[in-house]
Amino acid sequence: MLESVMIYVYLVLVGLVAGGVTVSGYRLVTNAQPSFQARPTTATGAFGQVLVLVFGGPLVLMRNAVRGRLIEHRPVGFLVATTVISSLWCFFSGVFLAHLLGQFA
Repeated sequence: MLESVMIYVYLVLVGLVAGGVTVSGYRLVTNAQPSFQARPTTATGAFGQVLVLVFGGPLVLMRNAVRGRLIEHRPVGFLVATTVISSLWCFFSGVFLAHLLGQFA
């Protein structure tokens, strides 16, 4: 049981790190926060936006949830639900990346 929990935590952290690197890289290149409402003008920009949101989506989601809690005074349940969704999203990203790296190792 403990081993399964540790693997889950490890994969969530792998996905979280991948999201952080992706969001930081996006901010470095564009000098803007990633958003679900961004409208790229080129095909390359659209492909890049999809990649950024696939891996950085949990961080964008949590940023929006924390801002909603602090600024709009949304209920705590909303923040808890968003945290659960973001952690699962990070887990699936971590599983994908671990599987991808396992193919090359």
